[in-house]
Amino acid sequence: MDKSAKQALERLRGVLGVARSISDSHDEGELLDLISTSVCEHLGFGRCIIYILEPDCNFRARSAASLANAAPVELPDGYKIPLAAYQRVEEVAERISGAVYLDGRSPMLADPEIAPHFVSTPSRAGEHGEWHPASLLFVPLLGEGSRLIGLLNPDDPLDGKLPDPDSALVLESFASLSSVALKLVRANSEAAARMRMLEAQRQQVARLFEASTTLQREIQLDAMLAEMVRTMAEAGGFSRVGLMLLEPGSSRLRVRATYGISPEQVRHLLDNELDLDDFAPMMRPEARISRSYLIDHTRFPIPDELVAALSVPEVRSDWKPGMWHPLDSLTIPLYDDEGTLIGLISIDEPVNGLFPEPYHVEALEYFADQCANAVSQVTRFRRLENLAHTDALTRLPNRASFMSRMIHSLAECMTREAPASLLFVDLDHFKEVNDSYGHLNGDVVLRAIGRRLRTSLRTGDLIGRYGGEEFVIFLPETPLPGALAAAEKLRKRIESHTAGLAEDGHLKATISIGVATTADLEPSELQDAAQAAKRLLALADSALYQAKAGGRNRVSHDFSLKRSHQYRFTIPSGGARLRHLA
Repeated sequence: MDKSAKQALERLRGVLGVARSISDSHDEGELLDLISTSVCEHLGFGRCIIYILEPDCNFRARSAASLANAAPVELPDGYKIPLAAYQRVEEVAERISGAVYLDGRSPMLADPEIAPHFVSTPSRAGEHGEWHPASLLFVPLLGEGSRLIGLLNPDDPLDGKLPDPDSALVLESFASLSSVALKLVRANSEAAARMRMLEAQRQQVARLFEASTTLQREIQLDAMLAEMVRTMAEAGGFSRVGLMLLEPGSSRLRVRATYGISPEQVRHLLDNELDLDDFAPMMRPEARISRSYLIDHTRFPIPDELVAALSVPEVRSDWKPGMWHPLDSLTIPLYDDEGTLIGLISIDEPVNGLFPEPYHVEALEYFADQCANAVSQVTRFRRLENLAHTDALTRLPNRASFMSRMIHSLAECMTREAPASLLFVDLDHFKEVNDSYGHLNGDVVLRAIGRRLRTSLRTGDLIGRYGGEEFVIFLPETPLPGALAAAEKLRKRIESHTAGLAEDGHLKATISIGVATTADLEPSELQDAAQAAKRLLALADSALYQAKAGGRNRVSHDFSLKRSHQYRFTIPSGGARLRHLA
């Protein structure tokens, strides 16, 4: 065995010695450093640089190593090798096994497609040795399907000579081993990222289940959505996330939760009404990846009006072509369990500055599915809860719901020692309506009365359907004079209102109203809000009976309830029967 073969064998043994360390690497940066260092220490080179091909079709140095007695690696700021320049080198270079070699004295180095992109490095051999300082030696790093993913760039051979075929074969074998290790590290990183996403999702779902009893009492959808986008951003590696839901029955998008977006930017988004059609440029079929839409602004320009409506951040100071740009976007649709679109998640500013890989997008989609499921469940629960607390005919709160809200509001008034009043409303001669016009037309009247009463109240006033043709209205912060005035205003408004019927003509409707206030209660009756509410209801009902007994279509309050007043007060109307208008 000649000397050259022995050296190659020793180098191969050195390579095998580091193979285990390479295969055990779990971090891409650490792996590349180990590879470049091993080329220097075991393969006989003073320096080694590893270049990785990035999405912008440029090779950028990701690792560099040098021996202690060799000149350190010094590259200009922003140094890169365009793929086209390397391919030009391949066309004119000599092949040594799997390595690409271009002698530093070759006139081809003056080629304008090559010269600007490669730098000379000091060499022990000097300009007159076999190895010239300007010489280029590259060993390709190949991925799946022999796709070029990087370059191994050994430099300054310790013996000052060109690699012979045996040494070049060792370099090629080492590059193949490095490529496999790089693929494994990347696969492990992808799997780890997916597991982090799934674990974050699992923890989120667990927290939702833990909070389920609380949610059943009072759903805090916005707070839950805010937690979801925070988890999605932090687990997914993004700086900004916005979640928008479609308004029921429309194509209008409403911002419901954000992460990493300033309050000023959120206000900007809320001030600019967004429609689903506005997002069409960001959801082009040709930009689809999995079931999301990844927009590269260099390929798919975004209309200026949409840019103006959206909250677009500033360009990063370290931005370079091929990195994520503020005009780039990732949009993930949200679908409910019936496949209906309910909203969008807009994701921006990946922390690493790079476009997400397909596996990353799929993991984000899996988490988005959980968001959509939670939103659907909460929406469905709210709908059912609303049905349970709402009168089906008038869409007003039912008796139980009204009483619960009234007790809460009355308790606040009692705490502040503020007055409050209750109106008990009854539709006059409603049985005649049902007997003469039928129950369907009676329902029309009830809906119309309920709607007119509701729209006549102040913010903070409460109304509910008590049962049959009876309604109850709670007026917080309202003493007796204000309650009587409000009741009379309601009575007049209903009297002047005609409810259209499905058949001929119209029906003139009137109401009677009984009034009671907290001033009517004894001090002992004001110790408990629930008991006080029941007592107010009984007193207002008694006053209503007096109004009906006095001729109907009037407001009544029983002043005999107060010891300082020994009379009853009734506001007559001058006509109190339902009558059909021809």
